[in-house]
Amino acid sequence: MTCCIFGCKKRMNINLNKTSWYPVDVFDCNIDTSFCDRVIKFVEEEKHNWEKDLDYVKATTTGYDGIRYPIIKEISEFICSKILPVIGQSNNWKYNNWWTKSAWINFYQKGDAAVPHCHYLDHYSAVLIIKPAEGNLVFVDPRKMLSMDPKFVQHYEQRINEEAGKLILFPNYLMHYVTPCESERITVAFNFQNDFRIHNDTQKTIDEASEKFMKHYEK
Repeated sequence: MTCCIFGCKKRMNINLNKTSWYPVDVFDCNIDTSFCDRVIKFVEEEKHNWEKDLDYVKATTTGYDGIRYPIIKEISEFICSKILPVIGQSNNWKYNNWWTKSAWINFYQKGDAAVPHCHYLDHYSAVLIIKPAEGNLVFVDPRKMLSMDPKFVQHYEQRINEEAGKLILFPNYLMHYVTPCESERITVAFNFQNDFRIHNDTQKTIDEASEKFMKHYEK
């Protein structure tokens, strides 16, 4: 970009360079939709045991301890073992010893939604779209939430084009919400921690669950 400065004897042209210092990296990949089919069947069998509203999520959920279910434990450990370390390497993080702090299934029905929130007590978060609906996941520019910019700055929101099997991984501080749903919508949400060291028994459990998940979908 070039701008012109007046007010001196001759016009001065200045080349203005743009550099983005603080971008927010968000990652996504696709999980086999047969896993989504398994989760949908599981929700139909178990949803009557769950409660409505979980903090910011105004829908029926398993509660934060959804990892008690083997189907959620498998995918959680797969993410810890195979996906998060790749993200860590791309960001040049000092270590990548991931474990799942919490994971839960969200079962949205007509009118259900999630109000704007973030996962500030965790290190990284993710959401897996199991059954998309007209309600959409939306991410918010962090600067807007913190009121860091003057009123003339226009912020944008990133609305996700949801599809079954889409796994979205994002920093814990990134604010997001779900617009009111017009039909059934199912997701799995995750919060992860990255420790300097991880106990050998914990790592063994993670590796075993991850391998089980991969073998199931290689068939």
